[in-house]
Amino acid sequence: MTQIAGTTLPTATRQQCVVGQLLGSGGQGEVEQVRVDGQPYALKWYFPEYLPADRDLRERLEAAVEQGVPNNRVRWPLKPVSSPDGRTFGCLWDMQHWV
Repeated sequence: MTQIAGTTLPTATRQQCVVGQLLGSGGQGEVEQVRVDGQPYALKWYFPEYLPADRDLRERLEAAVEQGVPNNRVRWPLKPVSSPDGRTFGCLWDMQHWV
């Protein structure tokens, strides 16, 4: 799912998300550094192959985004981002939790 550095993706709020470098990957997906309005974020993409194993993932993440960050000590999804091909999705996260 790695996006090419420099690719621009829209967030759910129609902001432009510019992809930077790959930060890491694991069983669920990959995390890439991105910039939205010049600010750094981490963008976690979920592998399309992972999604059938966690069918409620998108719904839970969207509910968490609506609820808002409870405090600054936890990783919390900030904004959903859809892949250009529509096969998967990701979420923006505060960069401080990924470095």
